[in-house]
Amino acid sequence: MTNETLDTQVTALNNEPDDSLLPLDVIYNLFGFLPNKDLARHRLVSNKWQKYVKKALAYYAKGMFDPKYIDTAFLSKLQVPLEHARTFIDYRYKGLQEDKNDIQLDRYFEGNAAAITPGAQEAVTVETLIKVLHDLEQKQQKINSKQKVEIEYTINSLEGLVNYIKAYDQLKDKHYLLNINFNKMENSSCLLLLLNIIKLSNNQNLQQRINISYNNEVIQVTCDQAKHIANHITVFELAYRHIKAEGAKTIADALKANTTITFLQLKSNSIGTEEALAIADALKTNTTLASLNLDWNSIGAAGALAIADALKANTTLTSLNLNWNDIGAAGALAIADALTTNKALNSITLEENSITDVEAKDLADALKINTTLTSLNLDENSIGAAGALAIADALKANTTLTSLNLDKNSISYTGAKELADALKTNTTLASLNLNRNSIGDAGAQELADALTINTALRSLNLEYNSIEDAGAKELANALKTNKALRSLNLRHNKIGDAGAQAIADALNINKSLTSLNLRDNYIGAEGAGALGKASAYVKQTQNRDITIVLDDDLIIIFEEAKKEELARLEKLEAQEKLKSPEFQQAESFADMAVRQEKGRGIS
Repeated sequence: MTNETLDTQVTALNNEPDDSLLPLDVIYNLFGFLPNKDLARHRLVSNKWQKYVKKALAYYAKGMFDPKYIDTAFLSKLQVPLEHARTFIDYRYKGLQEDKNDIQLDRYFEGNAAAITPGAQEAVTVETLIKVLHDLEQKQQKINSKQKVEIEYTINSLEGLVNYIKAYDQLKDKHYLLNINFNKMENSSCLLLLLNIIKLSNNQNLQQRINISYNNEVIQVTCDQAKHIANHITVFELAYRHIKAEGAKTIADALKANTTITFLQLKSNSIGTEEALAIADALKTNTTLASLNLDWNSIGAAGALAIADALKANTTLTSLNLNWNDIGAAGALAIADALTTNKALNSITLEENSITDVEAKDLADALKINTTLTSLNLDENSIGAAGALAIADALKANTTLTSLNLDKNSISYTGAKELADALKTNTTLASLNLNRNSIGDAGAQELADALTINTALRSLNLEYNSIEDAGAKELANALKTNKALRSLNLRHNKIGDAGAQAIADALNINKSLTSLNLRDNYIGAEGAGALGKASAYVKQTQNRDITIVLDDDLIIIFEEAKKEELARLEKLEAQEKLKSPEFQQAESFADMAVRQEKGRGIS
């Protein structure tokens, strides 16, 4: 084909509607999903077919690729693991996830089971996936083409607030962004003024005003202006501002009628019992707040009782953080009682609140009844084996809790054994943190036995538990059969090279683990090398990566072992592929395809 002919074709193609084009990076990723058994055809596409089509259709300069020129019979035979396809779509088109009309991959398979290949790993043909990507790409382009005027006013000071109010009449009918950063406000007077504006926004009297004196000028804030300011606030962060009584009570008053704030962060603000009572009173009527963080205050038992009472009436709060509030036994018991009736809360954090086995039992009893809580954090309390037994018993009945944090307690081997027993029947708990609980090798063995049966747990944290090689070997044996665990944290234990070797051997078989932390153990060069080789084997044979965390002085040894093993495995695989009938067939197919295209006049 002459340059003139090619230029003419480029012009013609550029004038065609781009209704079937896909960016090249999408196509590259698409064929990168192919499993190892399709490696020969993958190489064919990326090296021969792709290169030929890019030149013939002159789309390379545009960075685009037209799927309609790929042989459909060829694409209908190639399959992509459904999990990989979903991951790529979530990553590339994450901007579409907020759109209610988003084209989800699963919709293409609703009522069409034939589109998915059943088995251990569901898959979809490349031909079908291209259709999905094509529609998503068109939708993304439409969103990118939308033009909107965005004016951002950042209110960090009284001056910023005054400037916004002055410009309000010109802004009210436009699309604009209002950024109110409470944590960066230069003084408390501006903060209190904004809080009073929020209170004003709840007032139905449109004649009411708030006067602001600034540079010898009096600025009036009307109720209408106040409503616009308040309606732009959804996240209210006031950490470490020490707002004390006046600020906390003003916030509580504002919450009683505010309908936009969904997240309230009041960490470390010297909030005491009196202020907690005011906030609790607001929670009884507020219908929009979803998350409340009172971490590191001093609400005490009385404040916790008031908030617990509010939880019985509140139907919208889903996340509550009462860490480091000295709520004690009475406060914890009140919270437990509220959980038996509350139907909204999903997450509660009660770290460092002097909770003992007695209160742990009450919380466990609540878990047997509660059907909405998914996350319970009891980090750094005083829960022992008896408390762990009660919680384990609750896990056998509870079907909603997905995350349990017992970090820095004292459950010991006995508690670990009870929890392990619960894991054998529990099918919902996905994350378990037993950091610093002195479970030892015996506790690790109990948990390992549970992992051979459990199919739900995704993350297990066993830091600082005096686990040695014996315990590591038991966990390694469990990894050979477990298909669910994604993350295992064994940092700060006493695992040596023998334990590391056992874990490395298990990684060669395991198909699910993606994160392993072995930092601060007794592992040397031998263990690091074994883990490096295992990482290479998983990468080469399963086409996935495992993040393995080791001591800094072992990283070079690990990486060198991984690199050498990868080179060895790639060489072996290349030799095998060249001998395979599939590769020979693929080469023949490529030659035939090129001849067919040349016969159509494209060179």
